[in-house]
Parts: sequence; structure tokens; C-alpha cells
Amino acid sequence: MKRYTSSFLIVSILIIILIIILNNNNSINNNTFISDKEKLLQNPSTWNDCINGDYISDSNKDTVEIEMSVYQWKYSYCTITVYKNQKVIINIQSLDVPHGIAIEDFQINSFIAPDNISKIEFIAIENGEFTYYCTVFCGEGHAFHKGIIIVK
Repeated sequence: MKRYTSSFLIVSILIIILIIILNNNNSINNNTFISDKEKLLQNPSTWNDCINGDYISDSNKDTVEIEMSVYQWKYSYCTITVYKNQKVIINIQSLDVPHGIAIEDFQINSFIAPDNISKIEFIAIENGEFTYYCTVFCGEGHAFHKGIIIVK
């Protein structure tokens, strides 16, 4: 039994290292994320709120690029509103511990390592409301770590 446990542990560590290496290929400028972290540090009482509230895209743009942060147990936007057929690019960075983001309806599932920026892309081809949520256990509030993408 110990042999299987050791093998499982080694494989798990290798997978995490591979994910971190792959995410390092998505390096983007950190300036936006530094200001988000400063907002959190200046007002710790807002740690359970979304830093930036809600995001609404410009309906006249074909492509929307969003800078987003994630931290225990919130994303920087509670809701993200985009328009049907827009290409959505989300550059996302963890401000504290490892997190993840999944948007099942758009086949998105990405690991977000601290101090690295992950880039996810999809085309909003269907109207509706779609939940995004954290896929890496990040503490006691993990079950509530989610937001909504609204496609109009």
C-alpha cells in the first residue's frame, strides 16, 4: 500500500510541476494585478467581496480582453457580461494561493498558480448565464468561490 501511495504522490507532484511550467508560457504584464492586490491589502474587510464588482463589455467590440484576479474566495469580478459571438480573453492571476477556473459550458478548466498569469479564451456563442468556479481547493470558502458570465 505504501508503494502505491508513494507512486501517487510522485505522479501528483510531477503533474503540478508540469501545470506550472505550462502556465509560465502565458506571461503577461502584471501592472493591473498589482493594483488589485494593493486594494485588498488596504482594506482587508473587502476580502469576501469582488475587488472590481461587475464587468460589462463594449457591445461594439469583436474581442474583449479582461484582466482578472482571483483570491480566497472570490474572483475580481462577480459577474462578467459579454455579447453573443464576442471572443473573450481572460488574463487571470492568483493573488494568494493556487486556484483554478472552470466554465463547463465553454470547455474551460485552467490552473492558476500564484504570481503567474493564465490566459483563457472562448467565443460566447450562446446566450445565457454560465457559472465559473474555482477548481482547486483553496480553503473554507472554496464551495462559494464562483461567479457568473452573462452572454446577451
